[in-house]
Amino acid sequence: MANKSEDRRDSGRAMIEIPITYTHSNTFFYDYINNISLGGTFIRTQNSLPVGTRFRFIIKLPDQEEELSLKAEVVWVREREERVQNNILPQGMGIKFIFDTEGEQKDFSERIEKLIRKQLGDKIADRLLKNRK
Repeated sequence: MANKSEDRRDSGRAMIEIPITYTHSNTFFYDYINNISLGGTFIRTQNSLPVGTRFRFIIKLPDQEEELSLKAEVVWVREREERVQNNILPQGMGIKFIFDTEGEQKDFSERIEKLIRKQLGDKIADRLLKNRK
């Protein structure tokens, strides 16, 4: 079940669906992220990893040549699809990104900002990225 970690985001999330791949315990997964921010994402999956699990995943951002290999940690899990008001929230896991260096984080942030601006426009991007600076 989801916990209050969902409400403690440092930056807004852009509702963009992107395929990802990752491995854990010698098992290969192919899933989708439903949204992305500078600090984390939601992976829509029926194979959630336990909270606290660290893993590496590969993401290919639209219109960008190279794939990104990122470290992440599971911070919450939604065990099953939930209905909240008129919305259906999919089963999956919320993750936070882990960066080894400031340079790695800066490079990722610049790529995500570029994606958000291209997909959603400057006005929405400015609102979502307001805590970045």
